[in-house]
Amino acid sequence: MSRMLTPEPEDDPKADFGAKLLVVEGRPVRNSAAKFWSHLIDELAEDWPDCDRVVLCAPLTGLLDPEMLCPANSLQDSLDRMAHEEPHAAIQEALAELVLLGPPGAVRITMLSRETELESREFPSECLDAEIFPLVAVWLLEWAAIPAPRWNTDFLEGTACALDPLRGFTYRFDFLFRRIHVSEGLYNLQITLDFARRNPGNG
Repeated sequence: MSRMLTPEPEDDPKADFGAKLLVVEGRPVRNSAAKFWSHLIDELAEDWPDCDRVVLCAPLTGLLDPEMLCPANSLQDSLDRMAHEEPHAAIQEALAELVLLGPPGAVRITMLSRETELESREFPSECLDAEIFPLVAVWLLEWAAIPAPRWNTDFLEGTACALDPLRGFTYRFDFLFRRIHVSEGLYNLQITLDFARRNPGNG
């Protein structure tokens, strides 16, 4: 996949970031939301080689749930429910909800090197937005074997590792999840991520 955070340089060949397959605790993972994390670290290693920590923050639109690991199941449930509704009414309801809530919020990422801020920017909405962010975030919790009943606590720490067997990379993630209260019923999800990528050549 190409870059998420910066435009492709015109004079460079198109970048190819992210694992095609990850292995976590011996289990293969091919979910595109899960592979987001390898893509992000690959891109940071290329474009911000001094970066060793990132902070991602976005509005939290609901509770984190293990069903987010397989969103296709929820989509199928929604399609099954819609099959029993009058199409025009379903479309009007969806449009009314969009007008009321507006488009999904942005996800902001701050890159740091040893506590020094390098840069802060928003992901392009076509790459990542607040609606997709939880689907990406839950994979860190799953890989760290954190029990689902703890996923929505205000502070949550964990460590996870993933192997890219095709390229020989090993990714390590040390994370802190913070659920920050904004106003009644509204929260931000902030993930502070210390990371490393190693391969057989650099130990």
